[in-house]
Amino acid sequence: MKLAPDPSSRSSVHWTARMNRRDRTIFYPLLFLALGSHLLVTDAPGWTWVLLALNYLVFPQAAYWRARHAVDPLRAEMQNLDTDVVLFGLWAGILGFPLWITFMLVASGCINVVVFHGARGGIRLVVGIATGVALATIVAPLT
Repeated sequence: MKLAPDPSSRSSVHWTARMNRRDRTIFYPLLFLALGSHLLVTDAPGWTWVLLALNYLVFPQAAYWRARHAVDPLRAEMQNLDTDVVLFGLWAGILGFPLWITFMLVASGCINVVVFHGARGGIRLVVGIATGVALATIVAPLT
């Protein structure tokens, strides 16, 4: 990723990156609480808590930093959205596809990618979720 020459100006960051930063900053901690409640009742191992914190508390700011410092902030933010969807699929798979969590993650991803990519966003959603689930099978094989 190439860095922009002067990312210090807020106006140099595309509005989608700023908007998604607000959304991630507000809603990802709520997802942390929702998924964390599931981890609590299932006695999940410590590594899942570390990954949960990284994904839902650190990633929102890292994604914004990446978009803010990219030469093409819009492109970087669209890649961040794709990463969101892959991570949603990863969490659904690692947690064993609990219905309410899987629905929440897939619906969230659907809203994001369809808003920004239109009808082809549905294809991006399916590919991203499937990629995340495939990665999850490496950590927690499906039974």
